[in-house]
Amino acid sequence: MKKEGLIITALLFSIISLLPAQEALHRSLSLSWGTGNLKRQDLTFSPMIHQKWSPVNFIFEYTRAKKLEQNVSVQFGQYRPIIGEQYDFFSFYNGESSTYPHVLSMIDINYSLGKKVAENKSWDLTVGGRSRNRLLGTDYNFGEFNSFGYYFSFGLDLWLQVQMEAGEKHHIKAHMALPVFSYNCRSYYLWHTDEHLWENYSHNGLKAFANYLSGGEIQSWGQSQGADLDVQYFYELSEKWQIGGRYLFSMSFNQDPTRFAQVENVLYLTAKMNLN
Repeated sequence: MKKEGLIITALLFSIISLLPAQEALHRSLSLSWGTGNLKRQDLTFSPMIHQKWSPVNFIFEYTRAKKLEQNVSVQFGQYRPIIGEQYDFFSFYNGESSTYPHVLSMIDINYSLGKKVAENKSWDLTVGGRSRNRLLGTDYNFGEFNSFGYYFSFGLDLWLQVQMEAGEKHHIKAHMALPVFSYNCRSYYLWHTDEHLWENYSHNGLKAFANYLSGGEIQSWGQSQGADLDVQYFYELSEKWQIGGRYLFSMSFNQDPTRFAQVENVLYLTAKMNLN
């Protein structure tokens, strides 16, 4: 009983230490638009390395800081790479046709929660975790034939945040995330397998998506590697508005059922509104 009492007491102190203190509440919304470069190789579909620049990149972000630092972000990007030059060909089904690019669409929905572990007048460091929800869907177009590929990753990341005051109106913030574990769903090798056809037999997008998720597996660093770095700069126009830019570097590697590698670099312009 004595041992159980000590454990319960320790848990209570841990919970109390996480409760918000009477500190100033800071809330903000930001919208970012940017141009980025993507490199991807997915051996399930092709040995080619697909690379493309694209201006279709957006981030919507909400932050809330008091005793705990919270961050919710929704990121969307789309790239349309093509290998070689576009050419015309004759299709048995459609007659004369032209090749067209692959369509690589990406959605990231992330929630970060952390607590300051060090701070002074000009900077502070926050450590915590991030719930990562990454949805990569691709329409691979190979002349007359095409196929849908997917890589869905849900997991827990180690999350670090550094904030710095570079002057009276200059603010710098940087996030870094490294995966602890992931629940990953990948397209089947050779894609048009019996399993793939069964998952799509209903021709219903929601049912197919649920079937894709049911085929995933939990993977550690040995099978799934990655890192995200997000560096932001803001200039304070007024108490309510800030403008600036941000740089995002993201890489994802996966080994099952085949090697998947992706590296993304994006430069954004950002507008930020303080909600206090």
